Amino acid sequence: MQYQEFFITDTGGRALSGAQVTVYWAGTTNKATLFQRDKVTPLSNPFVASTLGLAGMACADGEYDIELQAGSLNLPPIKRLMFFDGLGLQDTLQAKVDAAENVLEAFDERNRGALPADPMTRPSGAPNQSGDLYFNTTEQVQKTFNGASWFVPSVDTAFLASSQGASNVGVGSEVGGVRRTAADKFRELPSILDKGGKGDFVYVPGQDPSLWVGTNSVNAIAQWALAPEGDMPVTVKVPFIPGQTNDYLFSFPSGFTIPAGTVILDVDAGVRLFVHGVSLSCAFIRPVEVINLGLKMAHDFTSPQGYDLTAREVDKEVFLTAADSLAPKTRMLVPSVDLIAETLPWPNGGFDNGGAAGDAGYVNLEADSVVVKTGSGLPGDGAIHYAGMRLRAGEELWTSPQVASGEAAGILIALVRTARGMHGVMFGPGTANEFNNNDGSTVTQEDVSPIFGPSHATYYADQGRIAVRLKSAYHYQILMGGYVVVDRVLDDPIVRAGFGCYIGGAMPIGTTFANWELTQNKTPDAALLMGVITNGDSISQSLWPQYARAMLEGTAGVRVVKWINLAVAGEASGQQLARLQALSEDDWKLITHATVQLGVNNIQNSGPGSTVEMYLNDMTAIFDIYKARKVKVVALLPTLFYSQVLAGGMGQLTRNYGGGTPYRDVLTRLCASRKIPLMNSLPAYGPIIANFLGDPLLNKRNSIVVDNIHNGLYGNILMGMAAARMLLATHAHVSTSETPWTPFYPNALWPVLNGWTLDGAAANEFKMAQDGSFAMRATYNIGTRTNGTSIQQFGVLAWPRQPVTIPVHTDLFEPGIGVLTGSGVLNVYGLAASTGTKLIVDTRTYSLSS
Repeated sequence: MQYQEFFITDTGGRALSGAQVTVYWAGTTNKATLFQRDKVTPLSNPFVASTLGLAGMACADGEYDIELQAGSLNLPPIKRLMFFDGLGLQDTLQAKVDAAENVLEAFDERNRGALPADPMTRPSGAPNQSGDLYFNTTEQVQKTFNGASWFVPSVDTAFLASSQGASNVGVGSEVGGVRRTAADKFRELPSILDKGGKGDFVYVPGQDPSLWVGTNSVNAIAQWALAPEGDMPVTVKVPFIPGQTNDYLFSFPSGFTIPAGTVILDVDAGVRLFVHGVSLSCAFIRPVEVINLGLKMAHDFTSPQGYDLTAREVDKEVFLTAADSLAPKTRMLVPSVDLIAETLPWPNGGFDNGGAAGDAGYVNLEADSVVVKTGSGLPGDGAIHYAGMRLRAGEELWTSPQVASGEAAGILIALVRTARGMHGVMFGPGTANEFNNNDGSTVTQEDVSPIFGPSHATYYADQGRIAVRLKSAYHYQILMGGYVVVDRVLDDPIVRAGFGCYIGGAMPIGTTFANWELTQNKTPDAALLMGVITNGDSISQSLWPQYARAMLEGTAGVRVVKWINLAVAGEASGQQLARLQALSEDDWKLITHATVQLGVNNIQNSGPGSTVEMYLNDMTAIFDIYKARKVKVVALLPTLFYSQVLAGGMGQLTRNYGGGTPYRDVLTRLCASRKIPLMNSLPAYGPIIANFLGDPLLNKRNSIVVDNIHNGLYGNILMGMAAARMLLATHAHVSTSETPWTPFYPNALWPVLNGWTLDGAAANEFKMAQDGSFAMRATYNIGTRTNGTSIQQFGVLAWPRQPVTIPVHTDLFEPGIGVLTGSGVLNVYGLAASTGTKLIVDTRTYSLSS
């Protein structure tokens, strides 16, 4: 740092008193940090020169621009004034030299080099210190001083015990033999422990797989089966280790096979193998105990019928592995707090009269139960009287009905209801009839009692457990005694579920529903409505989109409402772009996602847009169209990008693989720059692909690809699964898509009360999200102002599970409070007599199910 001074004068050489000085780093507008003469005390920037025009400051070494101003006079700036402290630099260099000499001196003190005998002192004459080193030329060993004497360090046993230790220990061999390490020798005796397997599984009968404790050894054995390290088959030891459970777990919920001819398992006595979704088709040296914990596979590779599109829901839950860790949660309900009573006339009328006065005497909500048709003398009115609540997707509502003697006329009901109709099951002795009332008038019924089989022909729900399970906002199931009686997807969102009775005649005593429980299962909290467009060629024109759709439907609350497959065999990127541009606005409705797999025909120069430049332009345009419409895109790398080496003998020729390199580069860079997920098609099929690729015999029986490009049956299944995972991964579990604002008007279902009216000049409207969340905004002409005044009854779609507090204000900006009750009534509080003539209500979006 250098200090410099200079005088500020005018063109005649006269000193300018009090001139302002501003100092910048040369060539910038960044002000420099300044100091006074002592190089310690800060100096402001800008600063004012003395009355004699003297300016002085200290700066770090470097070049500076200085601007000068005296009153209204701007003086010519001083450009690139150099500050350099040569003395300071010399001091710094000398300090570094001194430090280096100190380091060398300390090194020489500790490391003596080669000596014929133990040194008595350090070179400086100081005593030896612990850690001092020297090489004894007489004994030809390295010695270390331990604080008392010189010694030869022993072998590092900790290092030898580490994973690298065996690689540093030699193994003797015959004359002329190959020199090897202990690690080389150990590899000749493979053990499942080498790959991370372990016999520490703790089996608890009936326990949910997400709660299992112990190592999953399937990956360990699969490493030999799928990536052999030499000749096949490989004999793998599965040892008995004292102190462990010696139970080895092999789990792969979506299905996996250890093929014949890959490994031979040498299992010690006392070892048990637990398998879950894994088929051990390999050979064993001796008999072994194998316990099957269930084969929950989303597809069956050994079935001659191929993939079952009606796979059970439990398979689809396993398919979404991220949901497996969510354990069910159950809480007991208090009916008088959690439930709402309703009357639903059969078959028509009044789907918004929940909790009406007509329920008095028919439904009693008590602290621990619900009693339907209490007392005597009440007429049978041909209506359904029930208690229920709004469920979230993934929740189950359970109860235990108890039918009193003499109530043959009372038919148990389990139901869900929409804004327009009701659906469910009527249970009677030996009968179970599903009913569907879609529009409030027409009722259809179907006998579903055969679902229980002959042994349950007389089964009655009395004293049993019945449940309504919401799979999504549109999809419900009704269970009785553990059996799924009804599994149905509706056209309208479900707004409530519950249990009660159809009362067709006088019933003197009553039916009790006890033990009400709410269970949150593994399905996430809301339905995801998904519409998909597929761009591609013959690979995507085949069956894999159908399998992807089947796997997505019902998984984690997904409902696939639309799928447009634009893929055409032989088409390149330019042709697919044209098809996308030709879609109508109706085609785009409900579209949320897209899959793009293009490039095979571009690479083969068999269609328009075959050059790399055209491919880049076409793919950019396709992605731009989807971005403009806020469609989530998943890109798939075409199979032509895989050589025969990478694909196990069934891929493309090397020359084709090389020809695809620039196209692969374009696609991967484009996806990376736009943060578009890119699926590597063949690896995404999963580890199971090794069962079929690379083995000609297996390929003939169960081929993944039928030629060098196209999928076979199982290739389509696996590709569909991989694409479904990718599509699902683009979304959070809870959808946030909302409907547009929808006007509402006072009518029989949404009446305005107590002298209040809706202001017709204002926007009075509501909107709902797919998960049932609700928001509304309206302006009311104020009527009665008393605290707790009810100003409007909302339709059942807007009824929350618990009361919701809503801030409101008048046209004079005076605040109040609105409360939307569980029966859909908006009450107001805090309005003084002088608080304006209009009330503005504009809610945040709140959950109707919270």
